[in-house]
Amino acid sequence: VKPRDLPTGPDGNWARRSGLLQAAEQSRLGIVWSDSVIANTGTLALFSEGGKGRSVSLLTEVLFAVFRADQIVTRMGDTFQLFRALHPDAAAMPSSLNLITGPSRSADIENDLTIGIHGPGSVYAIIIQ
Repeated sequence: VKPRDLPTGPDGNWARRSGLLQAAEQSRLGIVWSDSVIANTGTLALFSEGGKGRSVSLLTEVLFAVFRADQIVTRMGDTFQLFRALHPDAAAMPSSLNLITGPSRSADIENDLTIGIHGPGSVYAIIIQ
């Protein structure tokens, strides 16, 4: 089902969501605010929740991430602890935790490498002090 084919719910959320997905599909640049950044792997962590969908980090050709220096943690376990602290109720957890470490890469059985197939082809980051 393509986003524009989704039905409109009684509260109109599907229609609004569909429009946002259509905009992300047509955008070449996505800008995100990272919830955490893992220093030892260079990974951006994005907690997907209301108002912070994952489409902009998956559908665009270029991803531009912005974060504060105090959001940088040492290890992936530190990000998971932060995620659990922010979402102690399992029933209210976001639908996903996206971990982005550089551009998307995929290779077939013959090792033909393709960049940007399952996500952005380029990832840039800005650290704010």
